[in-house]
Amino acid sequence: MFIILYAFLFSMGSIISDPKPLEADFVPPSLPHREKEMKTLDRMFYPVVKYNSPANAMVMGKSGMGKTALVHRFLDFLEDKVQEEGRVVKYVYVSCMDSRTDYSILLKVMKSFDKRYPAKGRTMDEIKSDLRSTMNRDKVHLVVVLDEANLLQKDTELIYLFTRSKTLEYGTISTILISIVDIRDRMNVQELGTFGRSTMVHLKDYDRTQLRDILDQRIELALHPDTATEGAEELILDGACERNNEARVVVELLRKSASAAEKDSADQIMPDHVRLAKADSYPWVSISKIGLLDFDAQLLLFTIAGCLRKDEAYIGTDELKDFYADACSRNNVRVNRDSYFRNLDVLEKEGFIDVWERKGQASLVSLPDCPAYGVEEMVLEVWKRTRQKYVA
Repeated sequence: MFIILYAFLFSMGSIISDPKPLEADFVPPSLPHREKEMKTLDRMFYPVVKYNSPANAMVMGKSGMGKTALVHRFLDFLEDKVQEEGRVVKYVYVSCMDSRTDYSILLKVMKSFDKRYPAKGRTMDEIKSDLRSTMNRDKVHLVVVLDEANLLQKDTELIYLFTRSKTLEYGTISTILISIVDIRDRMNVQELGTFGRSTMVHLKDYDRTQLRDILDQRIELALHPDTATEGAEELILDGACERNNEARVVVELLRKSASAAEKDSADQIMPDHVRLAKADSYPWVSISKIGLLDFDAQLLLFTIAGCLRKDEAYIGTDELKDFYADACSRNNVRVNRDSYFRNLDVLEKEGFIDVWERKGQASLVSLPDCPAYGVEEMVLEVWKRTRQKYVA
């Protein structure tokens, strides 16, 4: 009842129509730009579908590249394919971040069969014996997924146990390892021989165009139509590209900026909502950092924030130069072209702004990590503390 009410309340929001696609563990119905990897896994696990033989895979890639989502989506597909053959496949997902020892991992495997399986009081040999009995009784094909497998104990015996399951009379067990690095070099010759050498599925980094497709998909699944402005979307993509092109950053910033817009009673997600989300996720701008800048650089930062308060994502350097010259004139600050670009360079290097170069056109300036009004308030607070006079 609570879940239904929760979903209903969120669906009544002006921005969010369905909160589930904005959750970190949501697996979408399709994974943009991971079709090739899905086909590779399908080919590797063909023996599971056709002959009930074990298969193994090593899914590797940087954080935020969709490794876990890919495996979950593939296992749903595999489960359907095996059912069409009149058999049953059961998979258990284990995060090695939470369960690093062989004992805790096997305990989680047993609890996937029986939630009442005792968490304490069993020896390692007893758990192995229970797993052997359960597998032989239920006659299922077990697929064990070890996420963050690079955190496994170096002396783990599980790779040997899972890859030799039939020989050790455990029944049929397939294994999928998910890792940011290739851990097959930790396996001995016997383990590598049974796990397989041609088992790598390497997820390459997303580019901006691919991240755009992921963002568009989540917007379509989670938001009401026409509630995300183009400027907001561009800033979300900027944020993801700044942080290793991670898809998870796209989803996180979309979720937080949508929530910020709803809290603001806005009808659309504006650039400042994204800046607020970025400041919450990756705080960078602070009063103390602004206080270390010279006054003319502070004045330029204040001018940029003022220009971007009008729901703009970017301002061109030519247009900004005119606004800055006007602010300098009012506050008796000498400015020329060299000092203007020097201060722009200082603000960019210190992480206050992003400068995007365009061929044949003026560069674009944006505030990456804090809403424009927040930057203005912090600069004004610095001037108040230092008794710096400012003429608006």
